[in-house]
Amino acid sequence: MNQQAAAPNDHEEQRKKTGGNRRSATNRGLKKSPGSASRVRKKVSQIDRRPRIIISGQVLLPNRAQAKVMANRGGWFQFGDRIVGADESPEKVLRFGPVTSDHLRHLFPNLTVWAYRTASGKRQRRLVDFERVKHVEVRGVWPGVAPLIGVSASPFLTPSGRVGGVKVPRECLSAYDPEAQVYYVATFPVPNILEKPRKQALAALARMRKLTRGRVEFLTAADESAWLAALLTPHARFAYRHCSPVFVFDDHVPGKVLANVLSNVCIYRPMFVMNPSNSAEWRQAIMAVGNARLPTALIANIDDPSALDCLNAVLTATEWTDYLPQQTGQVTVPLRTVWCAQGRLSGLPVSMARRCLPIQLQEGGRARFHRRALLNERLQLIMDALTIMRAYVVARRPDMGLPAFPPFAGWSRVVRDPLVWLGLPDPVSARND
Repeated sequence: MNQQAAAPNDHEEQRKKTGGNRRSATNRGLKKSPGSASRVRKKVSQIDRRPRIIISGQVLLPNRAQAKVMANRGGWFQFGDRIVGADESPEKVLRFGPVTSDHLRHLFPNLTVWAYRTASGKRQRRLVDFERVKHVEVRGVWPGVAPLIGVSASPFLTPSGRVGGVKVPRECLSAYDPEAQVYYVATFPVPNILEKPRKQALAALARMRKLTRGRVEFLTAADESAWLAALLTPHARFAYRHCSPVFVFDDHVPGKVLANVLSNVCIYRPMFVMNPSNSAEWRQAIMAVGNARLPTALIANIDDPSALDCLNAVLTATEWTDYLPQQTGQVTVPLRTVWCAQGRLSGLPVSMARRCLPIQLQEGGRARFHRRALLNERLQLIMDALTIMRAYVVARRPDMGLPAFPPFAGWSRVVRDPLVWLGLPDPVSARND
């Protein structure tokens, strides 16, 4: 009797050790009995393996698994807090547009979209029909996706002092420079720059000064040096991560002509002019400049009181966050624009004047430039600007002992020091005249 009673107790203890279910027996290496349970687990695992994208506030958020596939794909870049893609139009023009959920669906055919919802104070996820979020933009910072801060149609100086965009393969019309984080779009063939420093730099400087000789009369030699610094800055804008000063031209016709000369040399079209009337329009104009990745822009009324707050912020910022038309939520875009303006520094507050570099001309002078002639000189001017800055790098960047220009230390090291190294006056000294 006692032996018969002990058998169930031993069986009960053995059951407690094994967990009392079929799953624990399987974990112990016992033979799995065929049945519906294995088929259910297989079906669930197939569902879990499908790519998932999370949508929150009508914006697609990062997912580590999909980001790895996107990074290996190529052609998609992290532009601010958005993902943009390079597409070639039927007219053979390279354009960058936002990547949407529709693009991801082609990359991941079995993509599933999940949305956040709050139920009884708890955050839950639910499956969403893909047709309802077909054109939602991809936002957030996706790890592994190449960052993009600008697009250049001409060669540029990189942070290490190398000239980017020169050695693009002939069969390619464009290429991405990972050091400068710039996409270079080839618009004309560019010869290699010689690696000999000072002699080639002096010859390049003489050709650049010849551009304005007999056409423009500067007030002082420092103003001419500031003008040459303005010509160099668009091609050095990706060589430093900080801001550059705003170049202020005299508020009359020759000043505007010089601003257009700068834009034509850089992108071969007139400079984009900003002339808003209130603070809200200023923010929209700045956002449009950053979203279009414009290399230069002209502020028509820098002494406008409604613009001071926005301009003080944008002249010391490398990113700009605001609303875009027909977009949900705020968007962040990189700012690598070289700002020019018209006006006089005498009426500006100290906070604005210390960020400006004036270029003053003789009163009553005229500036005459023919756009067709600039087209013929443009390639040589770009190469001369890069030769000057590259020669200073090859010479191991000698210290020129210039007074500090605190807001723009990076610009001073790349643009200001090479000009003084070649014997020109300090461009910043034009602020004291």
